[in-house]
Amino acid sequence: MRGPWTHAALLCGLAMMVPWTAPPQASEQPSQIVLDGQGRYRDMELRSGDVHLHLFYEEGEADTDFPRSPTLHVFVGGAKVQVIEDGGNGFEWPRALAQIVEMDPTNPHPEVLFSTYSGGAHCCNIRRIVTSAQDGKSWHLIEGGAIDGDISGARDADFDGTFEIVHRDNRFLYTFASYAGSTAPLQIFALKGRELVVVSFEERFRYLHEQTLRDMETDAGNVAGMHERNGFLAGYVAVKYLLGQGREGWQFMLDNYDRNSDWDLSACTGGYDEDGNCRKNTRYPDFPAALKDFLKRAGYIR
Repeated sequence: MRGPWTHAALLCGLAMMVPWTAPPQASEQPSQIVLDGQGRYRDMELRSGDVHLHLFYEEGEADTDFPRSPTLHVFVGGAKVQVIEDGGNGFEWPRALAQIVEMDPTNPHPEVLFSTYSGGAHCCNIRRIVTSAQDGKSWHLIEGGAIDGDISGARDADFDGTFEIVHRDNRFLYTFASYAGSTAPLQIFALKGRELVVVSFEERFRYLHEQTLRDMETDAGNVAGMHERNGFLAGYVAVKYLLGQGREGWQFMLDNYDRNSDWDLSACTGGYDEDGNCRKNTRYPDFPAALKDFLKRAGYIR
């Protein structure tokens, strides 16, 4: 049974529900160097204050499938504090990026972000962050994980001088549709000490989610004709929850989801053992049930 929000009413009121929040003024760009994958830049250095980076290709064995590996040496005050050796990939000149960027103002030094590309279909941008302790005397390596896409660095998403990591939430990919049929909201991480913390719901990033929702308007108007519309609707509902409009987004999904989709509606909800085997697999009766549990586990329904 339809609720008070009909399909037509939602589409007519879509522009009303996406108010414009002007973004703050842009801040300075971070200092960075890039190995562009063309072999033009093979050995680069970057200095900012007392932080010095040396980014270069480490030559592999002649008979290996990985001829070169991007390698980063991090110096602070002339002392080497970190060496990161990327495994390389099948490309002759693997791409890599290194930034000196302020991500945690509670310590005395800026951070160093190292991004490399693993190669392979839809994958992967591998990010690592080097950060100092609050006393500035020790340095730590934080693994940022692998995400869909090419090399990229941090950005000052709220223009306050402290930089964040912003990307599409990869958990939506392949969950309710194919890669091409999946739509994902933005996921924003801030560095707090030695941990990357999700800050997507904070009001300072609202304008980014409003931009994402505006980009979805055309697709929302044509949702009935989509081949894999459940993949779009999952991301759409998540963005609506990020904006505090979850009720409207949920009703739009109920009015428009594909009841005949044959996509596998099961998920590993019990975690994995040391051998990678799922401890508990849950099968859902329909898309709304699967989506609701997914959004709860992913932190969108709170």
